[in-house]
Amino acid sequence: MSIRRKNEYRNPSDLKRHSHHVRIHPASKITLLAKCIRDIGITIPIIIDELGFVLAGWAIVLAALQNKVAKIPVVIVSWSLGGEETGLPAFRQQDC
Repeated sequence: MSIRRKNEYRNPSDLKRHSHHVRIHPASKITLLAKCIRDIGITIPIIIDELGFVLAGWAIVLAALQNKVAKIPVVIVSWSLGGEETGLPAFRQQDC
């Protein structure tokens, strides 16, 4: 298995919630995260796939949108198994 990573900054409004996203974040958590972002910024990147779907860090994306942050750090990941690309289904179920 081969994993590729690329670091970038993206507009949070360009990122997409995956249809298999199961976690619902309470408004109080988003508000707390938004305050943390105002106080110290975003200290960890959001993990996304090549299409801009969030694999990990959706709550931070929501908090960044609440704060009208223009760009947030992301890591774009892609997997391949013996030359065949995969859609990362197991990873999507872990965090989002």
